[in-house]
Parts: sequence; C-alpha cells; structure tokens
Amino acid sequence: MTVPMSRNGREEAENNGRQNEKTPLIPSIKESDESNVSSRSVQFDKQSSRKIESLSSRSQHYIHKASSYLEHFTKSERDHAIELHPGIGDAAFLIRDAVVGETENPSEGAYNPYSNPDLRMRNTISIVCSRICSRRSVRKFIILVVWAGVLLSFVEPPAWCFDIPGLEITEEDTKKVGHCWDVMSLTGPPADDPHSDESVQYYPNSIFFLLTRPQTAAIESVCLVIMIVYFLLLICRDGCYPTVFLRPGRARLPRIFGTGSVAALCIGLAISVVRDGYYSRVLAPLFRIFLLVSLSVDSRRELRTIITLMPEVMTIVFLLFIFIAFYAWMGVVGFYGTPEAKQHFPNLIDGMWTLWIAVTTANYPDVMMPAYNRNRLAALYFVVFMAITFFFLMNVILASVVNAYDNELDRRRIASKQTSQRELHEAFALLQKNGVIDRDTVMALFLILNDDFPEFRTIPDDEAKLLFALLDKDGSNQISEDEFMNFGKVMMVEFERSDVYTTLVEKYLPALYGSTRYQKFSSFVKSDWFEGMIDVLLVLNAVVIAIQSFPELTGEYVELDPKIYNGKIDSAWEYVETAFTVIYVLEAWSKIMVLSWRRYTASPRNVFDFVVTFSAVLATCYVYYPNAYSNSRLIRYIIMARVLRLARLLFMLKPFQ
Repeated sequence: MTVPMSRNGREEAENNGRQNEKTPLIPSIKESDESNVSSRSVQFDKQSSRKIESLSSRSQHYIHKASSYLEHFTKSERDHAIELHPGIGDAAFLIRDAVVGETENPSEGAYNPYSNPDLRMRNTISIVCSRICSRRSVRKFIILVVWAGVLLSFVEPPAWCFDIPGLEITEEDTKKVGHCWDVMSLTGPPADDPHSDESVQYYPNSIFFLLTRPQTAAIESVCLVIMIVYFLLLICRDGCYPTVFLRPGRARLPRIFGTGSVAALCIGLAISVVRDGYYSRVLAPLFRIFLLVSLSVDSRRELRTIITLMPEVMTIVFLLFIFIAFYAWMGVVGFYGTPEAKQHFPNLIDGMWTLWIAVTTANYPDVMMPAYNRNRLAALYFVVFMAITFFFLMNVILASVVNAYDNELDRRRIASKQTSQRELHEAFALLQKNGVIDRDTVMALFLILNDDFPEFRTIPDDEAKLLFALLDKDGSNQISEDEFMNFGKVMMVEFERSDVYTTLVEKYLPALYGSTRYQKFSSFVKSDWFEGMIDVLLVLNAVVIAIQSFPELTGEYVELDPKIYNGKIDSAWEYVETAFTVIYVLEAWSKIMVLSWRRYTASPRNVFDFVVTFSAVLATCYVYYPNAYSNSRLIRYIIMARVLRLARLLFMLKPFQ
C-alpha cells in the first residue's frame, strides 16, 4: 500500500535528488573494504615498475644503437674493410709484390700488421713507416742523398793529404781547404823532363777541388743523419724488429751492406773529426758506392746480370788470352835480336802486354811500322794478328755479351711473370668465397691499396668501379680466378677526363669554336699540309743559316758587320731571323689553340719546338732590349737547334726506315 506524499514532501524529495546528481557519492570506508584498497595499490605499483623497466630497456637499446652508429662514423673505412674482409691485408701485400715487382721490401717473411690485431701501437708504427718509406718521392730523395755522398768524393780533400808530416800550414791555407791546399797547387817541370822550363800542375784538378775539410764533414754529417733516420724507418716498418728487417731472403744482403756502410761511414767520420788520420777516410768512397748499390734496385739488378754473364763470356776471353799468349811467344822468338825485341818483345809478359794494347788499337800501327820499314814480311805477323783478334774475336765477345744479356732478360721476364702469377693465385685464395670474389671485396681491396700502399697511384671511387668492370669480363658482378689474374694489367690502366683536352677557344668562346671558319682553320692546322709548310720553312731557315755561316765553314776570315752588336734590327739578316722567330711563334700558338695545351705537350716533337721557340723569343728580347749584351748571333745559334727537326725527314725515306 502506497502512502501518497504531500506537496511539500514531493518538493523536498526532488531537491534531494538534484543534490545527489550534482554531488558525487563518496563511499564510506569500512573495515571490510581495507583489503580491496591494498590489493589495488599493489597492482598499481607493479604496473609502474613494468613501465619503468620497459622505459629503461628502450633507453639502453637506443643508447647502444647510438653508440654503434657513433663507432661506425668514427672508424675509418679502411678499418671496416679489414674487419669485414679477413685476409684482405695479406692479399694486398701479395698484390703489391705481384704488380709492382717489389724487391726492396718483399712481403715474404716481412712484418704483417694485419695479422697481429693485439699489437695496435706496433701495427700503427709499421703502417705509418711503410707509407713513408714506400713513397716514390721519399725513395728518390734518398737516392739523391746517396748520390750527393758519392759526388762528395770528387770535391773533398783527398784522403792521402789529410796528414802530411813536415808541411807548414798557414792560417790562410786552413781557411781555404785545410793543409791540402799547398800540395794540390804544386807546380813544376814535367816528370818525364825534369830539366824543362815548362811548369805544369802536379795534381791537375781543373779547379774541381772546392770544399774544405769542415765543409766536407758538415755535408757528410747531414747525409749520414738522413740515412740513419731512413734506416730506422725501415726497421720500424718491420715492426721495430731488427731480426725481421735482416730476415733471410733476396733483400737481406743489400740491407746488411747498407747498414754496414752507414755504420762504417759514421765511424770514419767520427775518427777524422776527433783526430786526423789517413786510414779513417781512405775507404769512405768505397763505402759510399756500397751504400748506393745497396739502395738502388736497378744497380743491383744489373750487377747480378753482369755476374750471371761472366761464365759465358769468360770462355771467349780465355780463348783470346790463349791466342795472345801464343802470338807473343812467336813475337819473342821471331823478333829476337832486333830493336823490336828490346822495345816490345823482351819477354813473354811484355810481349803479351804489347799485343793486348794493339788489340785496343792504342799503339797500332805504330808498333808495326819500324819492323815493316825494315822487312815487308813483318806486316803479316801484325795484320793476321789484328784480323783474328780485333775483327773476329772481339766481335765474338761482343756478340756473346749481347746474346747472354738478352737471354738473361728473357729469363728474368719469365721468372717475374711466374712469381707474379703465383702471388696473385695466393691473393685470390685469401679473398675468394665459393670460388669467386664479390664486388664489395674488390672495392675494399682498392681502399686498402690507396691507404697503405703508396706504390700504387690513388684510385678514386669512380675509377675503381671502372677497373672492376674491366676485371669482370662476363658481367656477373663477381671476379673469378681467371679474371683476377689480370689484376696487374688492370692496375696499369689510367683514366683521364676528356675535359682536360678542352681548348681555350672551346671553353671561353664556344660561338667562335662552332663557326665554320674556325673549324676550317682547325682542320688546316691538324693537316699534313701545315706540317709540310713548316718543314719547308725549316729548310729555308737552314739555307739562310748556311749562307750566313758560309765564310766560317770555308775557313775564311771575314770581319763581322758592326750592326750585329748595336742591339737594333737594322740589317737584312736580322729581319729574316726575326721573321722566322715570329712564324715559329705563330705555329706554336696555332697548335696550342687547336689541340689544347695537354694534347700539344703530349708530343715530344712539339715540346722540343716550344722550348726552342720560347728560347728564341727570350734571346730576341734579351738582345734587342737595351742592355750590355747586344750580339744578335745568339738568336741564330738558338734557331739552329730548331733545324735539327729536319732529321725526321730522313725517316720518310725507305733506306733510313
């Protein structure tokens, strides 16, 4: 049963309902609800910890990724190539030996910085020293320093006059060239005529004795310091191991001679500075030669060739010796009791010496003429001897030397090719995967060669791609072993940009370059007609010079025209010489404009013409510009060198070809 509510009651209930809608209901906490609250807080803590762990793991991941990116950018491409391609460093050494033909520092037994990753400092020193020592400019500089030491032997005071007892030395002499000056400037009568009034120089040196002893010591000290530094770099290149530097092999003996020569020169120099001595300097020129031979690859190669040729040549030389001995025996017996016996054939040894000089034609026919004047049959003895020895045996010796040298070159070429092929096979075995080498490995190999092997020219990335295309003959983007055997030939290929041959007219005046008149002019300059016209002018120039020089050529004395020395162009010959000079300048200018400077200087003939023409212009300016020198004959002498170009006309004739 429902009880009806009054009006006031209904309004109060509605007001309470509105308040309940506006005001949120707050549950009252009772003892029975405390467990629910604690469980919710635990769940919230777990969720928060999970989020924190997830955030920390993500941050660590990003930090690791950032550090890896940083390591990638801070490491050089070379280091990445070594890490990604194991064995690429060893392969680069083998390729260096195979392509360059390295004999100064062969990789066999050498210190390899790529196979010792734990010795970072030693590896770095080895690579840096290798880069320094392998540079062509450094090698040329070292050879130049050694040659300076060799040439020092010709301008230093002789060793035999370092210590001369009883020689009075003045202070002025010491300032000049030490106490050798008085001895080297001695003059007197000739040794073969002591009573002659003629005065000759006992030690003729053509004023070539230039240095004092302190100057000699200073120059040699500088050279030796440079050589010591160089040998220290060589030792550091081999990992700072002297035993590796002097390892067994083809480079061991030269290195022993080189280091020994430097040590001997240092000891001799120190002794000569501390105390004067003859024996401390007498062997210095010999040690300088040893040092030069030990550092010059070409000198050692030719020396080995000479040693190889000796057994083959000595057979013919021994035959010549037997023939000279037999003929000397005949001469001693045949000319016995004659003036020739006393002068030329007193005994077997002197007779052999006389005939040996005759083989060199130094005393022939003088040695024959006295006997020939007394008896015509004496000529048979000498004529037969000269015919057999000079015209036959000496030519046989020359032919034997030439043939043996050619055979040695062929043997050396074959041995070098076999060694190169073997080293390339070994390098391929280090780089290959499944029998082929991929593109990335070859690109990394070019990178290593650029960074660590200055023996090779620097290969940019675009050229490296072209070289890979030349290697990859089948277009498979992989290099097989047969293709890799052409690596040496490919490395010799050099590319040039076509724009380096662009002419100045084409670059700065394209409208003129494209005109019909300029193209006709260009075709004319490149034609044989243009060269023919220049050759005709050269012939005319030669005729003019011959006419000018005719009195001198015939031996007549003609007083020169005084106009030659007035520094003015006021004679007919001077006008002609100036006209030829202008024509040659126009020829060089035309060729440079049409061919470009790069293509023009690629021809040795053009370089010769340009040098002579430029010299003629300088001589013309020097002669006709107001100064103390005004002899116009200088221009003629320079232009005469241009006439040498006519020699190439001889090769147009079949007999000269």
